[in-house]
Amino acid sequence: MLTIKDNYYFRKCLLINTFNFKEEENEITLSDKFLKFGNKAIIITYDHFPVFAQRLESVLNDDPNVFSFHSSKVEYVPNSHSGQLGIFRKFEKFSWQHEYRLRVQQTKNSGEAFQLKLGDLNGLVTVMDTKDMIGIPIIKK
Repeated sequence: MLTIKDNYYFRKCLLINTFNFKEEENEITLSDKFLKFGNKAIIITYDHFPVFAQRLESVLNDDPNVFSFHSSKVEYVPNSHSGQLGIFRKFEKFSWQHEYRLRVQQTKNSGEAFQLKLGDLNGLVTVMDTKDMIGIPIIKK
């Protein structure tokens, strides 16, 4: 497990967040705290996600700059936790984010942002204003 001090490791990774439903949850409502993340959100519906995920995996597998990638639900630990944290482990005060993350480790650290080129996403994603999503229930299928 990695610790927060592993800055070199974090600099070489790309994080993509999606929604992580708890086992007992059938729906979640987005917190207004998401407004701090930006004024736009990209929505990929359940029906389109398999195509998106297949394209994402294909692009990552074919990219010579990608050493490895892994996705997982984020584990939220008690705020009093004094052990290790990492890309897939955060304090429960952030549980409102309902995260599922993708970590991409590059073969070398160029010091520049990793560019992920997925091609045309028309028909797979919808762009919405973040403010329009706040308070609207997202239902688990």
